[in-house]
Amino acid sequence: RILREHGCNVTLSEVPDKEHWWWDTHQENDGGVVNDPQMRDFFAWATSRDPAPFSALESSFTMRVHNPATHGGKGGVRVLQLKVPYSLGEVSARVAEDGAAKLKTWHLTTLNVRRFGLTKVALVRSLLGGMTVDGTHFSYNSLLEVMTDPTAYTFIRTSESLDARSGVWVLNQDGLVYTHRERGPESYGPARQTMEAPFLIVAGTKGETGMSLRNLEVANYISGLHFVASTAHAPVLLDSQLTPEMREDYNLILVGGAVHNEATKEILGKRAPAHPPSPVSFDAILNPDESEDKKCGLANSTSEGFTLGPCSFRQSGVGLLFTLGRTTNAGSVRMDTILAGTDEEGLLDIARLATPTIPPMTRAPFANIIPDFVVTSSDVKLRGAGGFTMMGFWNNHWEWENQIGYARCEA
Repeated sequence: RILREHGCNVTLSEVPDKEHWWWDTHQENDGGVVNDPQMRDFFAWATSRDPAPFSALESSFTMRVHNPATHGGKGGVRVLQLKVPYSLGEVSARVAEDGAAKLKTWHLTTLNVRRFGLTKVALVRSLLGGMTVDGTHFSYNSLLEVMTDPTAYTFIRTSESLDARSGVWVLNQDGLVYTHRERGPESYGPARQTMEAPFLIVAGTKGETGMSLRNLEVANYISGLHFVASTAHAPVLLDSQLTPEMREDYNLILVGGAVHNEATKEILGKRAPAHPPSPVSFDAILNPDESEDKKCGLANSTSEGFTLGPCSFRQSGVGLLFTLGRTTNAGSVRMDTILAGTDEEGLLDIARLATPTIPPMTRAPFANIIPDFVVTSSDVKLRGAGGFTMMGFWNNHWEWENQIGYARCEA
């Protein structure tokens, strides 16, 4: 009803004798609930409309954003970063004729927005009065400068305070360079964003035989889940098979931390100069083998502990998943996801988070409410989410932040 009041083309169709979901509307394999002939006709109409940009600015609008990675913008404005990631951001816009000359001016008011760009710059040609953002004025000449190359300019708040309204706005000519050291739409997460571009799954082989086999088992499991959900192939490689060219062209799911996966070690150790260090560090833990037939002391095994934010984990049964941005030699931005465990049990626990919560309704791996990082404890199988000891989102600099992360450090 509300859409009709705003002049939208709305059709409500109730298909008789169908429940919440169905595969076949009238005949077998006809497309079902989302792709039967009626839906295909609608998609054909929607995609056949004139794709030309709007000819004029909207007189007013309000845009709300939770994640810049999944929001393409509105009215010529796209939010690129939030001050507090994954908290609600808002941009309200209105056009007014200001001053004695009645020059058309664009007024933007923001909440919890750190950085934005202009996407339909042709629209601002009529803004002879320029633009204001939270009271900061940008002249018409400034907007003309942006119009020469909109990808080269972003508007950013000067304050790093988490206060949603602190700081003043400046025009930055850093283009996409900021994404090499900070998070942007291509790396804002959460974990499932790794699989929204071509990706490879890389199993570590640096541990003892049992751990290496477990890494490969987990890699194959994730690849199989992706195939079932998406009917798409996710190649599985050993860390020794990953080439520099592959790292350039693909996002990576790395199974095994820096102790057990050579690719993880290289990626964490060879960060781009302008890129922040990894928010997670790994260290090797030597575990003496106490079995009777290996008293010689040469059969020690090595597990991996890790530190994330305020917590360090070296006890058995702990699993870890986290995302990490990466800049290629060509300047492209990749986002990887790393899975690890202090032992095989911890690795298997974290891998189970890839499983769909409702098995018949297949989903891509880690698509269900998995944030930027999760740490599971040994009792996660008993307590479910109550067994998570850490989880949350990184800030714009790939750092732990109390405001958007949960931690229960355990000895």
